[in-house]
Amino acid sequence: MLRRISILNGVVSVLALSFVASAADVFVSPAGDDGHLGTLARPFRTIQRGVSSLQPGDTCFVRGGRYREPVILDRSGLPGKPLRISAYPGETVVLDGTVPVTGTLHRGEGGVLTTTTDLSFEQLFTGETMLMEARWPNCAMDQIFTRDGWATAGPKSEYKLLRDPELAETGIDWNGATAILNVAHQFWSWSRTVGGYTPGSDTLPYHITMNEYHTKGRNWWHDDFYYLMGKRDALDAPGEWHLASDGTLSVIAPAGMASDGLNLRAKQRDYGLQGSGLKHVQISGFRFFGCSFRLLDCEDCVVEYCNLLYPSYARGVPNAEEKGKRKPCPGTTVRGKRNTVRSCSFEYCPNFGVILQGEKNVIENCLVRDVNWAGTLHYTAVALRGIKGVEQPANVARHNTLYNVGNTILGCSGPFSVVEYNHVHHGGLISADVSLIYTSMPSANGIEFRYNWVHDSLSPNHSLGIRGDDKTRGMRVHHNVIWNVAKNGIVAKGGKNRVYNNTGFANGASDIYFNSGPERDKWWQQHVKAYENQNEDSLLINNCAPAIVSTGRPSQPPLPGDNSNNFSKGGPKLVDPAGFDFRPRGDSPLVDAGRAVEGITAPFEGKAPDIGAYEHGGDHWLPGHRNGVCLSRSDVGLQIRLLLPVLEEIKVRAEAVGTKPTALSFTPGNWHVPRALSRAISAGTTATFTTAEWGAASVSDLTAVSGAAASRALFARPDLASARHADSRPKFDYEHSYTADPAALPSFRAYYTSTAPTIDGDIAEGEWPGWEATRSVPMAPLTKIEEGLPLGGEGLILFDGAHLLFGVRVSAGGDAPRAEGGLWGPQGTGGVEFDFAPFSRRRVGKAFVLHGYPSGKLESVTDGGVDAVSAGRFSKAADYAAQIHDDGSWTCELRIPVDAFGVDVSDIKHLRFNLGLRKNGAPNGPWFAAVRTGGTNYDLDGGAALHFAKSVPMASPNLLTGGDFEAEDSTPWRMSTNAREPVPEGTFQRVQQGRRGDWCMQIQADDAETMKKRVFKWTHPIADVVQAPGKYALSYEVRVVGKKLSAKDTMGSFNSYVHVQRNGKSGGNVGQRPSMITSSGDRWLRREFVIDIPPGGSPTMVSLQLHRATGTVLIDNVCLVRCKE
Repeated sequence: MLRRISILNGVVSVLALSFVASAADVFVSPAGDDGHLGTLARPFRTIQRGVSSLQPGDTCFVRGGRYREPVILDRSGLPGKPLRISAYPGETVVLDGTVPVTGTLHRGEGGVLTTTTDLSFEQLFTGETMLMEARWPNCAMDQIFTRDGWATAGPKSEYKLLRDPELAETGIDWNGATAILNVAHQFWSWSRTVGGYTPGSDTLPYHITMNEYHTKGRNWWHDDFYYLMGKRDALDAPGEWHLASDGTLSVIAPAGMASDGLNLRAKQRDYGLQGSGLKHVQISGFRFFGCSFRLLDCEDCVVEYCNLLYPSYARGVPNAEEKGKRKPCPGTTVRGKRNTVRSCSFEYCPNFGVILQGEKNVIENCLVRDVNWAGTLHYTAVALRGIKGVEQPANVARHNTLYNVGNTILGCSGPFSVVEYNHVHHGGLISADVSLIYTSMPSANGIEFRYNWVHDSLSPNHSLGIRGDDKTRGMRVHHNVIWNVAKNGIVAKGGKNRVYNNTGFANGASDIYFNSGPERDKWWQQHVKAYENQNEDSLLINNCAPAIVSTGRPSQPPLPGDNSNNFSKGGPKLVDPAGFDFRPRGDSPLVDAGRAVEGITAPFEGKAPDIGAYEHGGDHWLPGHRNGVCLSRSDVGLQIRLLLPVLEEIKVRAEAVGTKPTALSFTPGNWHVPRALSRAISAGTTATFTTAEWGAASVSDLTAVSGAAASRALFARPDLASARHADSRPKFDYEHSYTADPAALPSFRAYYTSTAPTIDGDIAEGEWPGWEATRSVPMAPLTKIEEGLPLGGEGLILFDGAHLLFGVRVSAGGDAPRAEGGLWGPQGTGGVEFDFAPFSRRRVGKAFVLHGYPSGKLESVTDGGVDAVSAGRFSKAADYAAQIHDDGSWTCELRIPVDAFGVDVSDIKHLRFNLGLRKNGAPNGPWFAAVRTGGTNYDLDGGAALHFAKSVPMASPNLLTGGDFEAEDSTPWRMSTNAREPVPEGTFQRVQQGRRGDWCMQIQADDAETMKKRVFKWTHPIADVVQAPGKYALSYEVRVVGKKLSAKDTMGSFNSYVHVQRNGKSGGNVGQRPSMITSSGDRWLRREFVIDIPPGGSPTMVSLQLHRATGTVLIDNVCLVRCKE
């Protein structure tokens, strides 16, 4: 069996501490008086009075009610005699950081309610629902983790200056407002007071000081995010408020809520309980609202069974204010030694969740959710930190559920810390360059990330799972499952790392990025010696990961370090991944396929360790928090409630030996409310509580539950509802072997148009502009592979922002098109085939297949794998028309909504696509297609990539001249080389071997010795037509004749680029590496690359070149268009 470290210690239930009142115990009640003796009959009024009277071994029981006081803990217990502060069992005790806002509300224009108050505050509630401070753009609570509530900077924005046309349209004088800025790299956010703004302007200046690394030569200011708050004029949406400097409070009631029921409450304190220098103190059972707890420099203290709602708040990002205004952010903090936070919940934390700092502190079985609304790396759901002077902090986070976070979810610094059995998901929701679990530098030494599920890292830019960042040393990552990560599942930089027995799939660029090559020696890290070859002393074994890479380049060098027994090909055959069961089946190739390493691999079943995170026949470990029951006894008998919040209804079956079971239901609204059990169960001695989702929990001695004595038990299995609720099931066909996007994938473009054509079947010239060989989609014969045979037809593809539009011209030849009916097959009428499959998370989805006939009939078939219902919906979403012409040709038009593919558009990298034609009776066979897949036309693993975006308009002209090579004079194209020797005769030739039987350019090199150093370039000057900065789409058709080129070094290939000069010197070849190919399958490929010309650069030429390789390459229809900003 695999070793398992768990708070459950292998049993189904856990009895928590039972607090039994004794003569030394004191009681507090809202009905009490601080002049009383503090007995059960005569309790104190305030918690502060109660805790101030405690001695080691005593307990302060707090009766039900709402307490609004900042309690300072100033007394400690002793070993074996802790000092306890506990909510009275069976009663709800709320430590409230808010106070009522008194005063009459007066209704004004637009439904705005006003009153005056002496209170100063930054957070306002109606009941226990937070209201949003008035802001622009507006943001409802269900939008806090979307960009809907942020404004976006536009073109011409730059360092310290936002430009946004929508800002001018607000008509508000924003001077004096607060700006929240998620700018530049977008993993930090800042808050700044607005000054120097001209009302009505689209330009917003701000003051942030960044180093040159982040400001010089960067072209990342055009997509910055920000929002503004603090202005009365921004108050315009239900649920918003504004507090003026004169005390005038303005509120718009939430939708559907009457003004007389608002029950306004303002946050007035950060902490309900706090103390410093404490030892052996235990805090248990409280609900915190609008406040939290803080323990500084404490030892051997425990906080357990507490539920915190809106525990902390900070207006803006106080950690990142300007110098002189910067201050620590308030929030839940435990600092010291051997302290524990367990079985607690932390919900809705606009800044951070929980910080554990010091030595051997533990957070376990906790739920932390909806954290970090500013998207800054300053704030995480859980932070494990060392402390100065402690070499081995060894803090622990185990069995926690952490999700819905604006940036990183769990940050870990401090050697030998352990992060295990956690369920970590949905992070990076409003930021960029994000990892869900993060560490870096030598402080990562000995850190172990093990037995975790990590998934749904959703930042649109550079989103990662588990990350050992710059100069990581000695990190261990093992027995984790990682999926649905937008870029890299696991990243290991640096050296002396150990990455083994992980399972990764359905991730973006790679499942494991095991960095090789020189380590970047950034100026702020130069105190740590850099590796010349990263991970040369690291270990990488026993991982089930289809994509393991060592660089971000298409051409991969060998993996560094000791690497073996990693499974990357074929289906892993897991039990039920869609049901979150990632164990290998008995017939899985992972079983006994691993490698045993002493001191590394855990005990295993069979002949050798299995590959991946689970051992067949071993422990079926599950991560995340376990909910539980709390039993107490009142005057009406035994009662039960849950320990932690739930997302969905939970039905609990309660029964005792010899009694009839009782059914109870707990919901997100009442999980914390004690529910009465039947008298029969109350009279029993043992009770079992069973749920379908979590298994059972048992309490063995009901007689001990009485008065101030409570019993608690955890269920057998964790609560995985957050993954189910968020639709996080792995989006992957597990029995299919999938691979990364191949470098030589054919590419077509749907060019943007703001005036979509009418779908009437007639290809009107004015509606389909720019129809030329550089942009159209040719359909060549498939039955015969000779190049130059007549095309069966060609198409043009447009995109209007919401729809893909296809115009197709089918040439005459073969059977005459029929004006009625439509039947696919040898005896049918012939027609056009449109094949589509969304390409999402490196996986080609099932193909939608449409047949369009000359008669105007359109049918959707299930040949590509979609079910009949989906196929039917797809065809209903489409508009199609066709026309037959007198010369025997016919044309058709198709319009498809992008959302018809059933996948979130933001999740689609591109569509896999093919355009086919069945023309019965054609002399060269009935089949034609844009792409020869090697199978059916709808076998889209071998199809083309169809790109669509507003950034590449059809109206943009081709900036290159003569790229079709039809003219005998190729000027301004010219040949060149990287050497002073002349170009050998015959290297460049214009030949009539184009895809359409037309002219193209041939580059040929046969001398292997020469090509070890030579590069032959076919170039076009662009200095007069291309400007920086800007993005340009470079496309062309290429065919590598024969099987492949013979490369003479790692760069040996055919490739293309735009050459850029800076300050009169060479600035590099932009786009070269992504374009490298050595084979096209002896077929023509249409290729496209978006080239980003950096600021300050001077583009000089486009080059298509044979680079240190021998062979023959044909090129044709070269096009360069400027992308729209």
